[in-house]
Amino acid sequence: MIRMRDEGRTVGLEHLINSRRWPEMCVHKDAVARKALSQITRGDLLAFRARLIRKLPDSRNTVNKVMATLKSVLKEAVYRQDLPADPTLGIGKVMEERRTPDALTADELRTLFPAEGLGPWPNELTRTTFLLAATTGMRRGELLALRWRDVDLEAASLRVERAWKRMESM
Repeated sequence: MIRMRDEGRTVGLEHLINSRRWPEMCVHKDAVARKALSQITRGDLLAFRARLIRKLPDSRNTVNKVMATLKSVLKEAVYRQDLPADPTLGIGKVMEERRTPDALTADELRTLFPAEGLGPWPNELTRTTFLLAATTGMRRGELLALRWRDVDLEAASLRVERAWKRMESM
């Protein structure tokens, strides 16, 4: 990550947090972490991934994120010439079961957004933000980038032209 900063790149804060969290949660406790970097083979990585899949059978997305973090470390070692070859070469993502996102049911919407009171929301701003997301399908970044000039109350419409992404220079 220092190299990326020196090259003038920025990395999202969420990515940095996760890049530190996945190894702590999954890699450090595994046998692969006890091997010297130069001794890690593709077979070790495939065996590690298989252990992760057994440990997290319903979280293949998490398995892919853990593996992506580990791959980044090893690829950086190859780039720096600390390793002669990339042991991650040819290791792909674990396929996930495709799930179709479901819309909230009318009963779920009534529970989340009762006619009277805030329901489960701590304040009106939070309730309104989530109500807008639930009724429009807007994503978090789109909601955060929304400005009053994007809202036309008379036409009961709004324009989604940008999304906010939390970035932090390294």
